[in-house]
Amino acid sequence: MVTKQITKICLRHLPPDMTSEELLQLIGPLPPNNYYKFHGGDITLFPMNMTRAYLSFPNFEHVIEFQSKFDGQIFESKTGTEYICQVEAAPSQFTPSVNSKEDSKYINTLEEDPIYLKFLKQYNEEPVAVEQINVDEYLQEVALKEEERKKPISTPLIEFIRAKKDKKKAARDARRKQEDDRRKKRNDERKIAKAADRKEKNSRKKELIESKNQNVKVEGKGPKDSRDDSRVDGAGDTKDDKKKSEGGRMAARERRKKEAEERRKQKVADRKNKDAPEKVPEDGSSNAPKESSRPPKKERPRYPKNRGPEKEKSEIKPPKPQN
Repeated sequence: MVTKQITKICLRHLPPDMTSEELLQLIGPLPPNNYYKFHGGDITLFPMNMTRAYLSFPNFEHVIEFQSKFDGQIFESKTGTEYICQVEAAPSQFTPSVNSKEDSKYINTLEEDPIYLKFLKQYNEEPVAVEQINVDEYLQEVALKEEERKKPISTPLIEFIRAKKDKKKAARDARRKQEDDRRKKRNDERKIAKAADRKEKNSRKKELIESKNQNVKVEGKGPKDSRDDSRVDGAGDTKDDKKKSEGGRMAARERRKKEAEERRKQKVADRKNKDAPEKVPEDGSSNAPKESSRPPKKERPRYPKNRGPEKEKSEIKPPKPQN
């Protein structure tokens, strides 16, 4: 592997307030060199705002000599702070080349440039008067152009596509019409079949009723009388008449309430008559029934459903005081 000799070095950790002239005065005289670049300290990078410089020597021996002489050298700033210089190889050994030749081909040739002269000629000419435009005519022209733009464009290809689309649409409409007619026909047939079934059922019912009426006539009762007799309920009223007289569920509920209230009143009246003392007539006769030799029957207490006799509540004793 071929290694390139170091020719470019960097002086680092120099005082921030040092100038290029002061550095050259301190390190001079310098050996022959072909590149020198000075970078002053930047105050915004404090405390690492130190100065650095780059030097390039064509001869490697001069590099070794300079490094041994100034590496570790102490430089003092204007404030008295000491900085130890470090001489290191530059990260990039590339040295920018300086073009000493100046391209003087186009210097001071602007006044002879034909494009510039043409621009000056147009610039110095008198301005052309602006032509006045009639607004009404301009609007009419715009409207005509817009109408022409909106007109459908007709070409052989577009006409062929339109004809093909119309043909597809006509075929689709015809197929849809056939499907609608078929559906309508099927619905009509279904309706006719339903009507025939209904008619047949009604005829069967009619025949059945007529046969029943004939059987009843043979037995000696007319159909109307037998139907009336079968429907008689109570005092000669039919069930339909009774339902109409009842007036529905609400009327039946009210009637049941009234009947219950009457029964309750009757019970209360019977209890009062039983508890009242019997009046003894003046002749001393008694209408009371004779006492039987049997002992009186002990009445059992009656309780509601799913409920037994209530147990006597035991007296709650207060708790004993704790010592």
